Amino acid sequence: MTRMTTDVMNVQQAFQMSIRICVRAPIMLVSAMVMTFLIHPRFALIFLIVIICLAAVLA
Repeated sequence: MTRMTTDVMNVQQAFQMSIRICVRAPIMLVSAMVMTFLIHPRFALIFLIVIICLAAVLA
């Protein structure tokens, strides 16, 4: 019974961690884009091009 409880807890923790990553990563990306545009628009365009290239490679 203890082994089963531990396995269920591990699955729950893995699910919670993946949900956190899936929510946090896009928010951080958008926030970084906005901050980059506010600080230096030219760098923001470079940043945007790099993000698009990375997305194309990973997709």
